[in-house]
Amino acid sequence: MRWIAVALWAFVALACTAALGVAGAKAGRWPEEAHLLGHLALCGGIAAATAWTMPGTMARRAAAGVVAGLALGGAIEAVQHGFHPVWREAAFDMGIDLLSAVAGTLVVGRLSSGPGHVASAILHPLIIVPAGLALALGLPWTLAVVAAGVPAVGAWLAGVAGGHFTDADVSQRPQRAPLVAVGMLSLVGFLAFAHTGPDPVRTLSYVLLAGGVLGSALTLGGLKVSGHVAIPAALALWAMHVEPRAAQWWFGAALLLSWARWTAGRHRPHELVAAWLLAGATLAVHGPW
Repeated sequence: MRWIAVALWAFVALACTAALGVAGAKAGRWPEEAHLLGHLALCGGIAAATAWTMPGTMARRAAAGVVAGLALGGAIEAVQHGFHPVWREAAFDMGIDLLSAVAGTLVVGRLSSGPGHVASAILHPLIIVPAGLALALGLPWTLAVVAAGVPAVGAWLAGVAGGHFTDADVSQRPQRAPLVAVGMLSLVGFLAFAHTGPDPVRTLSYVLLAGGVLGSALTLGGLKVSGHVAIPAALALWAMHVEPRAAQWWFGAALLLSWARWTAGRHRPHELVAAWLLAGATLAVHGPW
């Protein structure tokens, strides 16, 4: 019976999407707030319904919910493609669908750790940073940022694979120093290269370096600041006047991760508050909103 309800939800969602596509084509662009709320209700709803219906562990149910939310989002874009065939718009919509699906599973999971772990993996900085930068700066500069981060990511992966780190979060403070050193070298390298780019890229390099210095100092001092939260939050503040839609997406990810990292048992509340304060401190290098 539950699966019938899920199938009916998907059918009604697609039917409403088709109707809104026709109405939007006649009446013009829909307000952004209504647009975002529609994606949240449709894709978040199907994700929550799927996670509620699926058997198995809460992590498995959450993963299935996210897949269902993205599948419905893809179907919605396919339906709307004939009305608004803009791939940049579709990419942004799919990003919102991802956040909506994660939100739906976190609601169903409540305080369970499984959805928190799933959200942490899906919204990992290695995924959401390049995705948001592609929207804000385009592909060439996104690839430049990714290239600059390769040494740090490589050192992290090698440490995890080789057993040099206790876990992927590098929870043991003595293990963090070499990784912090490589990361800072990567940031300095990008800072030097970014001076050949436009103003938003140069400002981004300052934000990343400031965040890296502050985050490293706090981490080495014994406070395990959540990078999952601090990185998208700082980038969202930077993107406010560069690409507002990227800022919306990163803010949404940071908010969801604030809940997910706590329920997953990876961070305590004061460490999450510190992440937001760290992100706010980066305003000093690119000015107020």
